[in-house]
Order: sequence, then structure tokens, then C-alpha cells
Amino acid sequence: MYAKLMDFQAAGGGDGPESVNQALHDAVHDISWSQDPNAYKVVFLVGDAPSHMDYQDDAKYPATIKIAKSKGIVINAIQCGQNPATARQWQQIASLSQGDFFNVAQDGSAVAVTTPFDDKIAELSEDLDDTRMFYGSAEKKAELRLKTEATDKLHAFASSSSRARRAAFNASVSGKRNLLGDSELVDAVTSGRVDMDEMNEADLPESLQALAPEDREAVVKEQAAKRTELEAQIKDLAQKRDGYIAKQIEAEGGAEESLDHKLYRTVRQQAAEVGLSYDAAPKY
Repeated sequence: MYAKLMDFQAAGGGDGPESVNQALHDAVHDISWSQDPNAYKVVFLVGDAPSHMDYQDDAKYPATIKIAKSKGIVINAIQCGQNPATARQWQQIASLSQGDFFNVAQDGSAVAVTTPFDDKIAELSEDLDDTRMFYGSAEKKAELRLKTEATDKLHAFASSSSRARRAAFNASVSGKRNLLGDSELVDAVTSGRVDMDEMNEADLPESLQALAPEDREAVVKEQAAKRTELEAQIKDLAQKRDGYIAKQIEAEGGAEESLDHKLYRTVRQQAAEVGLSYDAAPKY
């Protein structure tokens, strides 16, 4: 998702109302929302200008919000800047949806702290990504190749701080699925879910197909050991990074008014209504 967002470019602007109605309609109708009544389903509408209400073919936001409520989707409205017309409309959208409204500065008020540990964690993150060995059918490998290409784009163009944050998550228990997906050979073999001797050779990663069985096993063991060491290094540096950021934020008077905290506070309160609990503070 982050790699996809990197492709977006801002253009134009300065022309007042925006296509808010279309954005909300697409969010509610074009996403495959969970049918689980206990799932927390949420939209965050972020903008600095009110909606065009003069487009004849638009589905107006009150109608879309009614459909969202029937699906159990909460819409929260975040206003950037101080436009009074936006404030009135955003407050109404949040009210109709029983969501939250809050205001942030035009620049978003997000917490952004660069630390002395970012570059090294980003470097280790790239090494960790390189331990992945995807397997499966030709179609599955093509799908996973997109994941690898997105990762390569991040390492080429994303900031060290964002890559460090990603690495800290991917090295955690929660981030394992994000890092590996569902067809990663090293994890599958070491966990005992897959026996390479029983796999079709064509399903193996290309780099292993020409090797003898014992050599394949040796490569997988080597990658597993390397991954364990890299994860340990990342976790250690990530802990130091967290401590550095906490001191910086405290020195600046806290982050309670930041976008990060406002998002987290809203998610924690709303998710609690469907039995989900978040105890830790936001990570930066």
C-alpha cells in the first residue's frame, strides 16, 4: 500500500470544492468490506475543502453515509486547515455517521522524528527482505513478485525513517505475515509446514531448482539463521529508536495534538465497541 501511495502526485488545486461525494461513494462501494458484524470498519475522510454539491450525477454524501451505516462502517472526518465551510460539512458528515470530527493543521500535524538509528535499521531491513524465498505455482510467484517489486521501490525511494519504522514492525510477531505473506519457503520449511522433498520442483524458488536436495536444505537453513540474527539486531535498534523518539517528543511538549494521537484515540475508542483493545501508544 505504501509503495502504491508513493506513485500519487498532487496537481492543480486552488479551485475550492472537491469531489468529496465521489470519494466517499467509492470508499463505501468499491472496497470489499468484511461481512463480519464484529469487525471494526472505518473510513477516515481527510481534506481541506468542502464537497461539490452541484454535480448532477454525484451520489450526495448523506445518501452514502446512510448506506455506510447499514454496513456498519463508521466515517470519521478530519479537517486540514481552517476553512469554515469545510468545518461545517465535515462536522455534519461525522455526526450523520456517528463518527468523530477533528481538526489538524494544514500540514497534517503528523509526528516526524529522524533518529541516529534510522539508516542502520533501514540497511538491516533490506537484508531481512532479501532472506525471503517465495514458492508456489507460476501464478502465485507472479503475485509475490509484485510484493518484491514494491519492497524494492521502498528501499530505493522511501525515507530511512519510514523504512526503519517498517522494519521494526516486520521484525515483530505482528509483522511476520506482512513480511512473509503466505508462501515463503524459509518459514514454511523451518516451521514444519512444508517438506521440500515432497514439493514439485517447478514450485520451488528458481534459485533452488538446479540444486541437489541437500544443497537446497543448506540454503534454507542459512537463510533462516541469517533472518533470526537480523530480526534480533532490528529489535535491539528499534528499542533504542523508540527511546530516542520518546525523549524528543517529551522535549517538544508531547504529541497529544498530533494527527497520530488523534487517529489512535479515535480507533481505540471505536474499536472497543466491537471488543477490540489497543493498549500501547502509537509508534512513530
